[in-house]
Amino acid sequence: MVAFSSPLTKLSLLDSFGSSNINRLIVSPLEGDPQYRMLARGEVAPMALLTYKREVSISIQDKRILHRFGTSERQWVEAQVENAKQQAILISLKAQVTSDEAHIHLDLHSLRRKHAELVGELSNLYPKEEKLLSETIPDLCWELAQLQDTYILQGDYDLKVMRQEYYINRQKAFINHLINQLARHQFLKIACWLEKKTMLEAYSLLKVIESELQGYLSATKGRVGRCLALIQATSDVQEQGAVDDRDTFLHGVRDLLSIHSNAQVGLSTTYVSAPGIVQQTSGLQSDLMILQSDLENALPEDRNRCINELCTLIQSLQQLLFSSSTTAQPILTPRPLMKELDEMEKINAKLSAAVEEVTLQHCKKNEIVKHHSQEVGFQRRVFVDFFCNPERLTNQVKELTARVRALQAS
Repeated sequence: MVAFSSPLTKLSLLDSFGSSNINRLIVSPLEGDPQYRMLARGEVAPMALLTYKREVSISIQDKRILHRFGTSERQWVEAQVENAKQQAILISLKAQVTSDEAHIHLDLHSLRRKHAELVGELSNLYPKEEKLLSETIPDLCWELAQLQDTYILQGDYDLKVMRQEYYINRQKAFINHLINQLARHQFLKIACWLEKKTMLEAYSLLKVIESELQGYLSATKGRVGRCLALIQATSDVQEQGAVDDRDTFLHGVRDLLSIHSNAQVGLSTTYVSAPGIVQQTSGLQSDLMILQSDLENALPEDRNRCINELCTLIQSLQQLLFSSSTTAQPILTPRPLMKELDEMEKINAKLSAAVEEVTLQHCKKNEIVKHHSQEVGFQRRVFVDFFCNPERLTNQVKELTARVRALQAS
């Protein structure tokens, strides 16, 4: 009885030893891998969601900048500050995308390395299995045949059938195990590919935002150039209140003032504008006060005559000044300034059309991004259910099949 039980004990020990080695070398490394656990729990999607939220906030801030942008220098400076902030945010997003891509590359390399290790371990297990199938199991069957007083090569049909069934069952178990491992590997590859595709889409979206910001920057620079041209054009405008050389009336008034002030003949040429004539009139009024004091003190007999002459002169000057203010021609806007203003209005119209088009594109992108997170979440739930809860996945497939059949029937 002891001799009969020893081969069976040896066979059971070899069976348990092979199963434990396969579990230890193939299943345990994948279940202990942190990247596998992260993919199973679905902890990678918030990174993409955070990136899209930041992109939406960038588009909202761009709209706010375009709404508040004006033609004044102060608003231009504020727009430049906002642009610098947006550039800083864009740089930080680029750095985050680069770091995420580096993590994805590291995960891919680690998965490939583990796959290579598993392939090497499986290649080491194949000779052991062949040795068990070719040497150990026939020896055990030979011993069993001897114990039962049966010679296996002489046609013990029952023992042959048992041996073939045992061999087939072992092969089926091993094939099922390999199929499960291959399915897990394929799902990991699909998950990595989906993550890479998501990161590439986010990167392309950041590129589009960067190009739009560059367009806004170039448009801002163009508007600044137009503003500088307007400032240059306004600096070329003639001084307000200057006396035109063709205005004979004001020149006559100036000559009258210079003739009256014989002591200040050399200063008459300096007053070339209407404010200068008013200033000279004020000087004459001060001279009048001085002459009045002289008349009251030193020349009482000539006081009335001088007062009458000066009053007459002042009244005539006031009449001349008032008549010049009512009959003077209006100062027209220079033609270069008018051209710059018209061109600036055209550029503003083009910029408004571009802003509307960009806003429409952003709305379309937001509609696409709105449903992207739901699709990613559904894919992750299917991936997790395949390994953790296959019954629920089977029920969902049955429900979807029933819905499709009901829709086809209707």
